[in-house]
Amino acid sequence: MSILTVNVLPAEQAINRLKADFSKALSGADMGSVLTFPDIETMTYVLLNTNRMALIREMTGAEPMSIRELSRRVSRDFKAVHTDVQALLNAGVLEKKGTKIVFLTTKYISNSCSVRPPERHKRQAKKNLLKKQVS
Repeated sequence: MSILTVNVLPAEQAINRLKADFSKALSGADMGSVLTFPDIETMTYVLLNTNRMALIREMTGAEPMSIRELSRRVSRDFKAVHTDVQALLNAGVLEKKGTKIVFLTTKYISNSCSVRPPERHKRQAKKNLLKKQVS
């Protein structure tokens, strides 16, 4: 069974994990399918859109199909499905096989989620800490 693992990691951690995974892959280990996003916002935009999730669910375990076939299966307008498919292709969630698209995994899971607050929140937290120490 093929599983897609989704991670949300800061760039530095993602690069470190990629280096480690690359070393394992060179030794012949099966690395599986991993999709890493830099932040929750990007992951949400790409994956958590309910229409896009419906496409992923419909394609999970299915043979490669045309966008027209996919739009028929999910009962949505071709143009809207085409737009969502393009976003999923650009993110690396779907792949093209000739004129058809395919979701290469048979199971979709969301794995580790390491969320860092935006820089402005960190700066504000640091200011608050300094104020407490001064008082």
